[in-house]
Amino acid sequence: MRNIITQELLLIAIEPKVEKGCSYLDAILDYAEKNGIELESIGEVVKRSQILKEKIKSEAILLAMVKSDNER
Repeated sequence: MRNIITQELLLIAIEPKVEKGCSYLDAILDYAEKNGIELESIGEVVKRSQILKEKIKSEAILLAMVKSDNER
C-alpha cells in the first residue's frame, strides 16, 4: 500500500516535533523514516509547499547553511 502525504498532513504531523525543538528538516526526515515514505516523495511535497520551503530556508539561514537573499 502506498502512503499518500499532502502538504497539510505533513505540516500537521511534524509540528509537534518542531514545537519541542526539532528542526523542520529533521522532523520531516524522521516522519518519512517512521512512515516508510521515500525521501523523493517527501521532497515532492516540500517542493509544492511554499510554507515548508520558507521554514526550511529560514532555519538553514540561521544555521549558516545557506546565504540569505540579502547576502547574495
